[in-house]
Formats: sequence, structure tokens, C-alpha cells
Amino acid sequence: MAIKTAKKSVATFLSSGQIEKARLEAERIVRDDFIIEAFDILELMCELVRDNVKSIEAEPTCQHDLMEAVCTLLYVSNRTDITELAVVKKQLQIKYGKEFVEGAMENRGGVVNERVLHRMSGQRPNAFLVLNYMK
Repeated sequence: MAIKTAKKSVATFLSSGQIEKARLEAERIVRDDFIIEAFDILELMCELVRDNVKSIEAEPTCQHDLMEAVCTLLYVSNRTDITELAVVKKQLQIKYGKEFVEGAMENRGGVVNERVLHRMSGQRPNAFLVLNYMK
């Protein structure tokens, strides 16, 4: 419902000639959409880790096919208000060690999902995208 309200606000600002206010509201909508997309990706990664708990327990190191998911979840664990990710971080630190977790949280190996990195970067959306939202 909030998205509809925000879109109506953009239309109202545009119709009254308040272009800057419309642009700022459109930027907020873009950032909200980015967060939603990032959270959808995180949900899929949580499912992947959940589905592979047995193999995670069995292997002493993080398996290559789970590396992106594990590192992405660790990376965002301190960057979101999702308290369950803090629990996951603690469990993965017990499993893989403090150095592994610190590396993932700093994205040392460049393994964190690029879309999540971009969507959660907090950078202002580019002007072309904002203009398209305003249209």
C-alpha cells in the first residue's frame, strides 16, 4: 500500500510543478524497490543454506557451491535489522572460524552477490532510473 501512496505523491508533485520533490520521492521508491529485491535474493540464499545443512555439517570448510550464499548472508548480517542473520553469523563463525566470517563481511574474495551489494549500497540511484520511475 505504501508504494501506491508514494507513486501518487510523485504524480501529485509532478502535476503541481514540484519536480525536485517528485524526483526525491521517486528516488525513495527506487531505494525501497532495491531493498525488496535484495531481501528476495537473501531469502533464496537462506533457503539454499537451509537445504544444505547436512552437507554444511559434514564438511569442515565452506563448499564452493555454497560460498556465495554463505558469504552474502554473512556480509549483510550487520547491515540489516534481520536478527535471525545475527544468529546465522554466530553459527557460521563457530563452524568456519572468525577469519572466514571477517573475510566474508569485508567481501575480501569478491564472493558476495553483486546484486545484493549494489541494491544495499545506499548509493543514490542513477538519474535515468529515477526519471523512468517518474514517468
